[in-house]
Amino acid sequence: MPNVPVSARAAPLVGLTLIMLSGAATAQSTSPPWIEPDSLCGFAHVVDHPNPTRLITEFVRRAANGEFDRTSDWLAGASLCYGKEPAYDGGAVVDRYGLQRLDSVPGLVRFILNRWVRGVSYPGAREWDQKGLLAHDTLRVRLTPYGWRITNPAWDWMTTQAAKRAGYPVDSASARRR
Repeated sequence: MPNVPVSARAAPLVGLTLIMLSGAATAQSTSPPWIEPDSLCGFAHVVDHPNPTRLITEFVRRAANGEFDRTSDWLAGASLCYGKEPAYDGGAVVDRYGLQRLDSVPGLVRFILNRWVRGVSYPGAREWDQKGLLAHDTLRVRLTPYGWRITNPAWDWMTTQAAKRAGYPVDSASARRR
């Protein structure tokens, strides 16, 4: 994809990095070179995840099942910078979700994750925060010398079924019963 001029008044572009060149914003069309994450990252120096589509599909399946409501060794090895995510003390409960490949350049693949959010729940919550909205996240997967890694995992969600299994309230009635 060539550098495309973007009007300063244009709507924000989801997932594109904008850079200024000669006073005009352009969409960056190539992946930046590999840079080792800083010392605050929990980057796993283990060769793994040779396929970006299989990696992101597995990540979404695990998130949907509620596997990231606690520390995850798998997520540590699948993320570019594990350990900088906020603490998981609750998250979105979704009725359904969809994943589609958006685009790619050498060393970088982007996917769109659509989630139909029922509400937000927390362990031990006595209230239910109903949302009823469609959330979109652009997930980026980068190639490193150790395989593909997710640069921005949207991990603080699970399906309604997983939330019920974990004992999270999934509606106002179940929150009041707590």
